[in-house]
Amino acid sequence: MRVLLLLFLSLLIVTCGCTRESDATKSNETEVKKEEIAKQDLSTNDILYGPTDPLYKIDVVYDEKNHELRGNMDVRFHNNLDKILEHIF
Repeated sequence: MRVLLLLFLSLLIVTCGCTRESDATKSNETEVKKEEIAKQDLSTNDILYGPTDPLYKIDVVYDEKNHELRGNMDVRFHNNLDKILEHIF
């Protein structure tokens, strides 16, 4: 069981990245992406509908004594639909 938890935690870290970025860095990267998108000549076939460019931040702590994972996840994205999203999966 302990091995499975450690494998899960390792997979989670590898999948989501293990570095932290400052809010200023994230903001600059977002602005650069927006500028790149604005410069592109998009046809209707190239337009993406739905949430785009998600940013994930996951903080997880493993309690070795109790064999528990505790953490928080923050997901941010741009909703480019013309309606409010009632559910996000």
